[in-house]
Amino acid sequence: MSAASLASDVEHKSTSISATVVAGHERVAFLGRLFGLFKHSVEQQIVRALTELRGCGTLGVWEFVALTNGGGYLRPPDRLYVISAPNYMTGRVSAEVAGIVASLFALAELRGSYKAEGIFGLRYRQLHEYAAAHPQSALIFHYFEL
Repeated sequence: MSAASLASDVEHKSTSISATVVAGHERVAFLGRLFGLFKHSVEQQIVRALTELRGCGTLGVWEFVALTNGGGYLRPPDRLYVISAPNYMTGRVSAEVAGIVASLFALAELRGSYKAEGIFGLRYRQLHEYAAAHPQSALIFHYFEL
């Protein structure tokens, strides 16, 4: 099965939220708009989350994806990923699903670490809302079930 057949179109629209890859010239400002001074910490945390889910690093240029509800996530290079969650769920997923799962894990951890910073809770809720309407939502949320 190819990455293209597993991946849904990143430009897809749910009933109220759509996702768009951030253009190259806008990448520098994107995380700053979402997370302010925490932009570098968030990027590192998301990459670390996918590294932990995969058991090894991920090389290549990550895409930044903006959501129309104000949120966003990072997506690793386009290919299939085998990820294993703490709940022992293991499977092959598209880059889009891997990015959503890693971003949700990272934002949940940051939300707990920086309780005074409500921005992480807001961005987590925005991404969770998008993930819930995603065509592969069942797969995404399997990685969080206990």
